[in-house]
Amino acid sequence: MRQYPERIRSQKYLSHIRTKPCLICGAQAEAHHLTFAQPRAMSSKTGDQYTVPLCHHHHMEMHNSFLGERGWWAVHGIRPELWAETAYAKWMKDQQDGTL
Repeated sequence: MRQYPERIRSQKYLSHIRTKPCLICGAQAEAHHLTFAQPRAMSSKTGDQYTVPLCHHHHMEMHNSFLGERGWWAVHGIRPELWAETAYAKWMKDQQDGTL
């Protein structure tokens, strides 16, 4: 049987991501799930551990881009999967340490 990466669901973490500034412009952000960070699964978004902050404008721009998600990020010179992995690991550590 194939093992798939865990798709973590955490409203608390998504709320935390929304407190971060947009990775493009620094404006107030919403949580964007990186579509390429995990293998596709039937009707499932990637796990919340693969979310990044994007303002509404940039979130919609990314979804409507003819470049596709990977191309859109490349144009901006950002590796969002690295940002997401680092942010989630830090958040988990802070949860364990009781600092959040």
